[in-house]
Parts: sequence; structure tokens; C-alpha cells
Amino acid sequence: MKTKPLVSIIIPVYNVLSYLKQCLDSVKGQSYSNWECIIVDDGSTDGSAEYLDEYTKGDTRFRVIHKQNAGLAAARQSGLLLASGKYVIHIDSDDYVENNHVLLMTECAENEQADIVLTDYYIDLSGKQELVHQKPISLDKKRLICDALEARHHAGLWCKIFRREVIARNAIPPAPYSYYEDMFSYFSFLQYATNIVYSPCATYHYRYNQQSMTNSIDVPMRISTYEQCMKNLEELVRICKFSDDEEIMKALYDRVNGEKIRLFIFCSQHYQFLKSSLMSYFPQSFTTLQPHTINERIVYLTIKGKVIFQHLYMLWYRLCRKLLLKQKI
Repeated sequence: MKTKPLVSIIIPVYNVLSYLKQCLDSVKGQSYSNWECIIVDDGSTDGSAEYLDEYTKGDTRFRVIHKQNAGLAAARQSGLLLASGKYVIHIDSDDYVENNHVLLMTECAENEQADIVLTDYYIDLSGKQELVHQKPISLDKKRLICDALEARHHAGLWCKIFRREVIARNAIPPAPYSYYEDMFSYFSFLQYATNIVYSPCATYHYRYNQQSMTNSIDVPMRISTYEQCMKNLEELVRICKFSDDEEIMKALYDRVNGEKIRLFIFCSQHYQFLKSSLMSYFPQSFTTLQPHTINERIVYLTIKGKVIFQHLYMLWYRLCRKLLLKQKI
């Protein structure tokens, strides 16, 4: 019988004590047996660190690393450097997987000799589960990049399995910053992948966490995540040479404008400060902004110095919050 390949599961953890048991139980209950789980505690202060040590005691399949807080990107990279499996699977610590998750992902990767496998997943929100189909229009790399930038295909690392040799052989760099680190790593990997496969299995449960960095409405946090996003995208353009491709840059500008709109929604009362930040990154993105919808028109005209949105603010804010609840970008 062919030996099952070792699979490295990487879980970054930061202050998610209330979700850890379900996440770790779902890993421990995997029907696939040949795995290692590297958990990186990124300086948690809520008791997560102590819980991890206690939970994994006596189970050599788990390895817990404690480090000073340096962000999600650095935590993932710390785990990746310690990984020794043929394949790498990422799980976010506030999510969980079904007991055949590793089995189905690994079987597909082995059967297809894939460098990367893309899968469907579930969103868990307010006690309800919604299946999200990820079947791409095409497995062409350029199409995958554009679709991810335009939110038709999720760039998250957690709904994929990766061949670790591709990462090691090509010295794929970690994302410089935490926000958009998954997109940065995914696009960087795509440069070197030779066999990309889609599988319709859905065994990952993504929990919509309104307290996460992605969904914070704290003004300093919003500004910080926006700047991290822009810096990661700037570095992606540089290392992947996206500026040579007009179609990719158009999709990237659409994504950038979306982030600028989101920042403006949450932090509009600080507009004078935001104006500089909005224009500091990819200022050319505004040349592609078509002011034909309410939200785009408001941002477009306000950047031109005409504050016209005040009477529409609450309606607009509520609408956009409702839409954002349906999709993690």
C-alpha cells in the first residue's frame, strides 16, 4: 500500500480562546492520519497560549510555537518554516473543518499531481451555513488573479492545499504585512505553480467574525489595515510584474477602489486626514472609477473636494454594512 504523504497543517493564533476548542477538535478528529499541526501563538493575551499548551500536551502531532506579536503574515511564515510535509494546509483559528477535510484535499492533490487545489467552502454566520462555490471560469493563472481581485474567487489560503516543494524551491517570500497576506501569498505561489486543480469538495467552515481585523470599525485599525493592504498590493505589482498587464491592473484598481470606498465609509468623519491617505496609494486608480453608482459618486466627488454625502451617509453606511456581512473580502 502506498504510504500516505505527510500533510502540514498551519494554524496562526491570536486571542481567539472561545473558538480554539472547536478548531483543534476538528483537526484532531481527521480521518486522514499522517499529519502534523504547527500552531503559532502570536503573542496572545486572552489565555489562548495556556490553553494551547494544555490541549496539545501528550500529542506529538501538535507543535505549539509561542512568539511575540508580529501579525498574521509573520505567524504563518513561522509555521511554514517549520513545516516538513509534502503538502501544506492552512486553517484560521476561529474556523473549523470537517473530519474528511485533509483526506479529500490530499487525495485530490495526489491523484491530479497538483501544485495547488482550489475548493469550495462554507460561511458560518449567525448559526446559518452557506455553501460558497469557487469553481473558476478558467484555471488560467491570469484569469484566476483577475477573478480573485474582482471578488469572484476567494484568495484565502484556507480553502486551498499547496505543494510545499513549490514554496521551498522558489523561495516564495512571505507577505510584508498582515492584511491581504493571503492574496499576496496566493498570487506569489501562482507564479510558480504548473498544475492548478479545482475540487468541488466543501469541508472548510469559515466563521464570519465581526471582531476580526478585517471587520473592525475602529478608525485607527481601519486606517492601519488599509495601509497594509495597499503596501502588500504595491509589492505584488513589483514582484509579479503586474504593471505589464493592462487587464490585471484594471482588476487591481477595481480592488483598490473598493478598499478606498470601505475606508471612506468607516472613517468619513476624518476625511481631511483620509484624503492624503486615499491619494497616496495607487492614485491612478481613480482614473478607472466610474461615478455611476451612489457610493462611487460620493467618493469620486468628495475626493474632488465637494462634500455632498452627509444626508445619504446613514443609509449608505447601513447598506454597505449589510453587503459586507455577506462576503469576506
